[in-house]
Amino acid sequence: MPCLLLVLTIGLLLPACKSDADKYDEALTLMLEQDYERAAGILDGIMNYKDSAAQKAECDHYILYNAGLEDIAAEKYETAQVKFKALSEAGFLDSGRLLEDCKNNISYNEALSMMEQGDADSAMNSFLTLGNFKDSKTRVIECQNLKRYSDRRGADARGRRFNRHGCF
Repeated sequence: MPCLLLVLTIGLLLPACKSDADKYDEALTLMLEQDYERAAGILDGIMNYKDSAAQKAECDHYILYNAGLEDIAAEKYETAQVKFKALSEAGFLDSGRLLEDCKNNISYNEALSMMEQGDADSAMNSFLTLGNFKDSKTRVIECQNLKRYSDRRGADARGRRFNRHGCF
């Protein structure tokens, strides 16, 4: 009976006593399944085994990359920009392109805000700088029209008269 108890106890403890090689293989499998957070947790415990430190760094990059993509989807461009800046410096995937996309979205939103506040000149300059990003070219024309309208309103205040089409 004591031998049976000993065998059962050892059988229960063996799964908890995985070798570093088993843990490493499990982490690599999780990485292939794109479960980077669980893989990173396992690799954290075996940092001195093989290239676990490099694999952990790769997991961390993927975790940050995926979080940045979630930020972009939620239109949190400032937060995403910080993540993709760090990843871009590490040369990770297409993070440089995503960093530029975040910067352009931030500039675009700032230009929209300037436009809404009536600062057509600053907004127009920002949209011009953005070039073909989103509908920036159309926004430049809108800013020009806002500027003309604003100039006409200013002219009207100086005593000029307009016809029904807003012309002098």
